Amino acid sequence: MKRKLLLLSILVSGALASNAQWNIQAAGFSAASRGINNIHAVDSNIVWAVAYDGTSANLKVREFTRTNNAGATWNPGKITGTGVVTTMEIANISAVDFDTAYASLYPNTGTAQGIFKTTNGGTTWTKLVTGYTTASFVNVVHMFNAKDGFAQGDPVGGYFELYTTSNYGNSWTRVPQANIPAPLSGEYGIVGYFSALDSTIRFSTNKSRIYKSTDLGMTWTVSTTPVPVTTNGVSIPAMAFKDAMNGLAVASNDDGSYILTTSDGGDNWVILNDSTAGDVYNWNDISYVPGTAGTYFITSAHFDTSDPNVGGKGSSYSTNDGNTWTNIDKEQRTAVAFANINNGWAGAFSTNATTGGLFKWGAPATVGVNSVKKDNKAISVFPNPTNNGVISLQIKADDVNARVRVYDLMGRVVLA
Repeated sequence: MKRKLLLLSILVSGALASNAQWNIQAAGFSAASRGINNIHAVDSNIVWAVAYDGTSANLKVREFTRTNNAGATWNPGKITGTGVVTTMEIANISAVDFDTAYASLYPNTGTAQGIFKTTNGGTTWTKLVTGYTTASFVNVVHMFNAKDGFAQGDPVGGYFELYTTSNYGNSWTRVPQANIPAPLSGEYGIVGYFSALDSTIRFSTNKSRIYKSTDLGMTWTVSTTPVPVTTNGVSIPAMAFKDAMNGLAVASNDDGSYILTTSDGGDNWVILNDSTAGDVYNWNDISYVPGTAGTYFITSAHFDTSDPNVGGKGSSYSTNDGNTWTNIDKEQRTAVAFANINNGWAGAFSTNATTGGLFKWGAPATVGVNSVKKDNKAISVFPNPTNNGVISLQIKADDVNARVRVYDLMGRVVLA
């Protein structure tokens, strides 16, 4: 007898499911319209995220949220303490674990700024002495591990103000001018714009350049991207590398936005796509998915004012190193970060303390049906719900001649 074909879309561990989607989580912020502009996934369970005010009032807030159970619950907090003033905003947070994190606070107005550290989950914060003065402008802090870190500021005294620490942030040393390529006229960094992998760190500038260090921030080189510098400069808000050599970056100027690729560690960049070729412009963030061959996610919260349903806002993924992209949705997505294929988060905007603010990637909470019938023969899929879509399903069919075929997100047969 010819077997009946039973088609099911289920997630094979380590792959993308055909029914995978962004599943809403509550960031915990009591105020409405708190957006997420920075996410740091320490591992598959511990994640910190930075909030900003997404209302028209554009209030200066110094709020964050964190989880240690993969986003099942989020714990919001505020950066307060000696040295924190109302004119500061968070550029980024670099977390070491669920209790320890570093934050760079830049001067939205005025000159008050600095690098701050917490060791109790954000209940209290201590300002670290790095040498920043009223002439400085802090953009980034990053901890490579528990004791080695880096901080980046705009040029002061003719060269970029970069600091390193090797003792848990207790003291910081400015990188010598001889170790840093000279800035161009009018060149500066952007708050929160950097990328780090292992001992390598990069930060971008408004002049379409990317500074790179492979030794924890001690010595530097610089490369120039092919994105033209227009009147308002170039913005390179995000870079993501899958290894030391291969990575992607998103950029924009007055003319449009671009996706860039490199295969030599960022010494040279090539434009993969730009805003004249489809839904690829004004992107906010990009994240490589660790453990995959070449999967990246990209997000945007931008509205096309001429038509809010076209282009701009939304999210997409690529499984071939950015050569082609598949659109996921047309909803506002801000920052994005992945720990692995089963644990990735995208930022959005909160409604209240129990609704919205973050989304986690994965299969829906349920398979959708517990059983179906084909030619009066019952077919059951259980347990329902599954564990985050990781394969733990059993499929039972009354008809012994039924067979199962499993497809991945790209429609390829992975089990037959």
